[in-house]
Amino acid sequence: MIRIALVGFGHWGPNYLRIFQLLDGVEIKAVCDRDPAALQKVRKLFPSVQTVTDFSRLTEDPQVDAVIIATPATSHYELTKKSLEAGKHTLVEKPLALTVEESEELV
Repeated sequence: MIRIALVGFGHWGPNYLRIFQLLDGVEIKAVCDRDPAALQKVRKLFPSVQTVTDFSRLTEDPQVDAVIIATPATSHYELTKKSLEAGKHTLVEKPLALTVEESEELV
């Protein structure tokens, strides 16, 4: 079982959650977003999924194997770097980062 945390429940986040919920061998452990209304929507649609506003709770959780980052591009570098440094498999929306230098560092 691969346990996934989703960061961002705005434009693409709901699609990721819906699709990953359908996959065998995958459990969506948590969704993280700063917007309480977005998290309320998650709780309504997917009551078994934990919701958090603090990203570090995901990176510190040993039960989270992978992180999906579906946030605005301005936050991709910082969140991806923290996720990778925590040893999490990480899928990030495009672009990976806003500069070539940041992208090369993450790679």
